[in-house]
Amino acid sequence: MNKTPFLFLVAALLLVACGDLLEVRTIRPKAQKSSMFSENESGVAGINGYASAKIKKESEDIAVGITPESAGYLPEEVGDNVVVGDMKLPSDDDFEWAPMDLKTEFKLGDKFKNRPTKKTSWVTSYQEARRESMREGKPLLIWFTKTGSPGSPMCARLQREVFAKADFEKWAKEKLVRLKVDATGGKREVDEFGQLTGSVTARRKYAERLKKQFNVLGYPTLVVLQPDGAVYTRERGYSRGEKSELWGKLKNAALTIDHNRGVWERKMAKRGYRKWMGMNDEVVFAKLTRYHNGNLWLTEPDGHVIKTSQKYLSKNDRGWIIAEKEKRGL
Repeated sequence: MNKTPFLFLVAALLLVACGDLLEVRTIRPKAQKSSMFSENESGVAGINGYASAKIKKESEDIAVGITPESAGYLPEEVGDNVVVGDMKLPSDDDFEWAPMDLKTEFKLGDKFKNRPTKKTSWVTSYQEARRESMREGKPLLIWFTKTGSPGSPMCARLQREVFAKADFEKWAKEKLVRLKVDATGGKREVDEFGQLTGSVTARRKYAERLKKQFNVLGYPTLVVLQPDGAVYTRERGYSRGEKSELWGKLKNAALTIDHNRGVWERKMAKRGYRKWMGMNDEVVFAKLTRYHNGNLWLTEPDGHVIKTSQKYLSKNDRGWIIAEKEKRGL
């Protein structure tokens, strides 16, 4: 009996199996059947990154739209004009190396020009934190807390045992974007009549909107968002000695999100998106959508456009521009 055809068949099957094993997979958190933190009616994405409903209520700062899992944002589908959360991926047809309309005024941005501002450990603007998370591809940790008097003993313990420690601060500075939402509005400021100033009142209202958006039921509550704005996981409460357990969960979330971000960036690279670095070491993940007389229009995945000058780019990026111009005979 001639065994050659049989051996060829076995070899072919092994090659197919090996190919499947080598393919980079998206890591998905294990779905849980039920949880005290599940949200079925609030319209907020559910625990561990799995959305339970579409976000319905709009807010001036807060992402709205269909959930990332529904749209296939990470990473199954990366197509033109895909809308995910508050992000819409621009069409490839928008790419122009010559000006479409020079009458359209677009001020030169300072993203790659100015020195990077010194970042605080915890920012207080949701909009600012979301953009930083998207640009850097880092998870966004939102800490809903209650300070002041009367405050929350658990919030104070969490701050003292975890967030105030040098080892956590060093790790979080590299791996996370952090947003602090204080239900009391932060430091109390009063006017000459002993009334709370408008800034404190405004911060309280701001915190209340975010609390409703993420269905926060008590303090402290930690919510981890993916760079696209989807809720990955959440934790509520804190007891003495739980630092290692909590930190371990945050580390696992950061590792998984970082892996999935890498898969997504490789797919986006096929559509022209790349990391751009300025001479000030600031980095933006964007696509060159227009070039004219040394000026560049860089479009980020959410459609935000940055106009900058070629002279503010890093040496490697300036070289990339020169090579692309040569390809086009410019």
